[in-house]
Amino acid sequence: MTHTTDNALPQRVPPRGRRARRFYEQAGFRPDGSEQTDPVGGEPVTEVRYGLRLG
Repeated sequence: MTHTTDNALPQRVPPRGRRARRFYEQAGFRPDGSEQTDPVGGEPVTEVRYGLRLG
């Protein structure tokens, strides 16, 4: 089930970022299965998208 729609608030979180993931999950955000990899400081960093339904 995808938790992001046109009426949603997306947020990207590093998979290893346990504190960040816990913070967003406690606020009601859920991972939607989307991942994105971008270079940060010359190294690839993969982030998982979390979403929160607003309505």
